[in-house]
Amino acid sequence: MKVLADPEHHATLRRSKPLLFRKDSFERWEDVTHTVHNIEKVHDIDKLGDIEKLHIEKLRDIEKLRFIDRYGRVSTYRHCRLKLLKLILRIIFKFKYKEVIFDKRVIWSTSNPKEYPKCLLFDLKKNQMYLKFNQAKIIKLDLIDPVADASVSVMRPLESGEKTPEIPKRALENEPNSAQNTNEPKRQVTNGSGTTATIVTLTESAVETSGVELSGTSKTNEENVLSDEMLRDEMSSEEMSREKMLGKDHELILDLFQENWDGIIEFEGYTMTRHGCNRRYKAIETMISDCAKRLSKVLDNYSIRELLVYALDFYKKEHCIVMKTEPGYIVYKLQGDVWDEKKCQKPPVILLLRANKYGFDSLKDDQYDVELTIVGGIQFVFRVKEGVKCVKVLLKEETVWVNPVNSTESLRTLVYNLDDGTILVETDRIFKCTKTDGNWVSTTQTPFYLRHYADDGFGDFVPVYIENVRKSKFNPFGYTVDYTGVPNIELVKYYEGNIWKHQLGKPFPKSMTFQKDNSLKAFALKFHRKFIVYEIGQTFYKRYQIDSSTGNSSTDNDLTGNCSDVNDLDGNNSTGNDLDVNGLDDDVYDHYIPDITLFTGDENVVELGSDNYSLDFSKRDDFTFLYTISPEVSCTEIRCSNSPVWTRGPGEGTPVQVCYTERDETLTVAFEDKILFIYGDLLDIVDTQQLPPELTLYKSHEKGELIRLNARDYVIQKYDCEGFEYVINQYVDCTELRHNGTVVWKHREGEPRTTSFIYWPKKTICVVNKCGTAWYKPKLAKWVLTTSINTL
Repeated sequence: MKVLADPEHHATLRRSKPLLFRKDSFERWEDVTHTVHNIEKVHDIDKLGDIEKLHIEKLRDIEKLRFIDRYGRVSTYRHCRLKLLKLILRIIFKFKYKEVIFDKRVIWSTSNPKEYPKCLLFDLKKNQMYLKFNQAKIIKLDLIDPVADASVSVMRPLESGEKTPEIPKRALENEPNSAQNTNEPKRQVTNGSGTTATIVTLTESAVETSGVELSGTSKTNEENVLSDEMLRDEMSSEEMSREKMLGKDHELILDLFQENWDGIIEFEGYTMTRHGCNRRYKAIETMISDCAKRLSKVLDNYSIRELLVYALDFYKKEHCIVMKTEPGYIVYKLQGDVWDEKKCQKPPVILLLRANKYGFDSLKDDQYDVELTIVGGIQFVFRVKEGVKCVKVLLKEETVWVNPVNSTESLRTLVYNLDDGTILVETDRIFKCTKTDGNWVSTTQTPFYLRHYADDGFGDFVPVYIENVRKSKFNPFGYTVDYTGVPNIELVKYYEGNIWKHQLGKPFPKSMTFQKDNSLKAFALKFHRKFIVYEIGQTFYKRYQIDSSTGNSSTDNDLTGNCSDVNDLDGNNSTGNDLDVNGLDDDVYDHYIPDITLFTGDENVVELGSDNYSLDFSKRDDFTFLYTISPEVSCTEIRCSNSPVWTRGPGEGTPVQVCYTERDETLTVAFEDKILFIYGDLLDIVDTQQLPPELTLYKSHEKGELIRLNARDYVIQKYDCEGFEYVINQYVDCTELRHNGTVVWKHREGEPRTTSFIYWPKKTICVVNKCGTAWYKPKLAKWVLTTSINTL
């Protein structure tokens, strides 16, 4: 068949249906939609031109496609939604498909039960199909049958009388999935028939190509991979040794651990508990009492008190041993082959309960426990037992913290840090108490009632106060909590509900974004390649607010699933073993970080590191990822899926922000003077919008001077086609708006902070704050207030 050159095409949508138009040379536009969508209704094909025949022959190949969902049901393209963009036909899936079959052959099968394709892209010009996923990941499908003659392609029209291919009968429902991904780049694995598929997996810096095994008889499940050291510690074949510790010199005990580092030591007269690779030994009272009597014949009482070890904690990874003696604790840290020693005394902390309206009594020794931990530094942890209402803390005679009389909160845990002398108090909230100018000052963890915990190494949780908290750029009630520089977070709680809980061998989150929108609250945990968003509503909030106000602690509930079935660096949620709190198990969403990389340099480009830009995530506007580039960094290239989507041209400035909207898959590149909108299935369509130079925003300096806001102080985006919305960052207070130098709006004292401005060039300006909106329109060369709406 003679193939003509492709004419010029144009696609559009009318009444929710795509239409395709074609134009040859200087001829008028012609509607050729029937060559794409209504191929079953075209009977007299011979009357059509060569180009139209070619389109029909290509599109007949979609008749050979079958999609198998996770329940084994078979679908065709007619069960999907079709959309055309340029010459790319999108077959948008309505169900979750685990296999794609073309001409009776499996050309793709999922290897991750949590990951399903979003749509199939059919490039009509190149005769190539792709699978696209929710995250920025595209898989190229191999449609060529390697068993057939190399010169014969399966991309051919059906012969007359040939029936539509029948799908082979499905195997048993419990048959394991056959697909498996491999992490080795540039490797292809073939099955018995030689069928392969090439997967383009987007990583941080490059596109890796790996093979997919399509055999229907084998599958290797992706198990939770532990480190070699953790694996050895969990094996039942560990070497066991039995030794004596009672009455031995501490140096001899340390030598025993060095000699049996990879084994397990059992000590006579001690009970042993294991937590991962850590060991905890506690002396049996009768045995240590008998040993003390024997030693009293040769040693004085002071030497016996220093020698006898009542408890010992062995931290294998940290190369640390903590011994508890009667005078106090001794922390040994192995540095090379030498043990560094540090003696620690219990701080003079006094815990008090309210005896009456004006008086306090000290807690008895059996009403709380004290232990030393090395998590987050050397710290003493005081745990008040359940039912005891501790309301005041003294350090010697100084009041550190006291609960108001009308409050029902009480102290649960106190953490005294020996390194910096700070004190953490955990109630329904977490307070950090520091001594400033001779007085103890407490600050509350932000946001309120959100609590983080680390593992003390033996299964108990230690509250963690996180200093690095900044306001969200999107939400006036939002915060980003950065976990850099703090111990690995094991548990996140809001009131008494578990937002997230870590599982052994799984990754730890890097940060968390908290956002509040009326009664809905969202917690977005950031992992290496994605965010996991947990949403809770008004019902949950009222339930725990009532419980805390009445002083009754309700049972801990997992709001969502614990982290399971994760990839190498990401956590996925699983609700299999968790309690359902008001049906919140369904309000958990995974949002993969798009594979966007930023580069600098003109000739030899270098990828920008994470310290050269900040990444923010917001539920606002259909889940947005915002990259804010540091002012001192010059970005010269942006890549998505390792393909350049923007390269700086001659005389062009450097981007200030890069914004990716997940729902419509649009990339917005903001400069000081313009915005680029990059969209399309392959991000190959660029629309440039010049920012209105007549609109300027200002903030007040401490001395009263006005400073003009730059593009890093706000997020700008399109609004209703013709308008621009300026969303002011939460750490910026905009106090004035001008149009061509004329003041249109000015912040007045007592007014709430303005969150955004919407500008329709030369027509309307809308000022938005949490209390309402104000509308300004030009009249007689002036901007006047026309409408004011109070939303409270």
